[in-house]
Amino acid sequence: MTFDAFSPREVIEAISKSGAQKGNMRLDKVLFSAVSAGCLLAFACGTTLSTTAAPWFQDNAPGLIRTIGALVFPYGLCMILLTSADLCTGSFMFTTVAVLHRRLPWSKMLIHWAVTFIGNFAGSLFIVAIIFGCMEFFPIAVDQCD
Repeated sequence: MTFDAFSPREVIEAISKSGAQKGNMRLDKVLFSAVSAGCLLAFACGTTLSTTAAPWFQDNAPGLIRTIGALVFPYGLCMILLTSADLCTGSFMFTTVAVLHRRLPWSKMLIHWAVTFIGNFAGSLFIVAIIFGCMEFFPIAVDQCD
């Protein structure tokens, strides 16, 4: 039986090439991609929190609600992968490997890290602002939190 798979050496080589490509991208593209990833991840987190915060389920079926929450969150990560958005943690891995293989200078790596972190943070704050801005439309849910 044969498997069409890469060896560990080939995987690291591919990660290094991809990291060099990511590190040399224009900063505006990196920023918009990172903001997109931050929005997607924050939306997935918000959905998971709203799913697991149902009071009836917490009292009567806590295992079920935790399972549903565990099934809901990964769609945010899948959307990040499908859109090729730049999540900060993936950026750390890809660009670090590229630097260690001397395909990317340290300065570009650090700039890329800063831009992806700022973009992820800005995207997350944008979704938080939308959620808090919509609270006036859902007064019952706000009253139940007190």
